[in-house]
Amino acid sequence: MGLNEVTAGMTPQEKEIYFAHMEKRHREEAEKIRLEKERTSAYKESLVQDILAKGLNHNQYTEEQLRGKSIRVLEMMW
Repeated sequence: MGLNEVTAGMTPQEKEIYFAHMEKRHREEAEKIRLEKERTSAYKESLVQDILAKGLNHNQYTEEQLRGKSIRVLEMMW
């Protein structure tokens, strides 16, 4: 559905309310995405540190190589 179809029958005040609401939704969604990325990064970093601390990688990988691996691979190593 296009923007013109959504706002076709709206008064200027209704359009203002609609666009303010949509801006708020977009900001909230962007914040959720940002928080999820931070949480995922912190989790991945803790996995890397745990693997290095426990010596589970048997010196096969450097810290940078471990950071390049996916979370799934790190979980399997852990």
